[in-house]
Amino acid sequence: MRGNAGSKSRTSLTLVFPNYDRDELAKIFLTMVYRVNLLVTKEHKAEAKKYFRELIDDALKDNELSNARFVQNLYKHI
Repeated sequence: MRGNAGSKSRTSLTLVFPNYDRDELAKIFLTMVYRVNLLVTKEHKAEAKKYFRELIDDALKDNELSNARFVQNLYKHI
């Protein structure tokens, strides 16, 4: 909406997508990994959860950050 100044005035509907929390982000990431049948040990799972638990609060609350997209981009780089 911000990219086109006139678009906001042409719609009366606003969709709000709340950010995922740390546990949900870890679950999304692990689901992506499981989908391609990568071997995931208990240690891998624990490390993934630890990584997302340690994300700074500002990153989780940033309305400009699509945190599920962040997870997808992270996954693409493993």
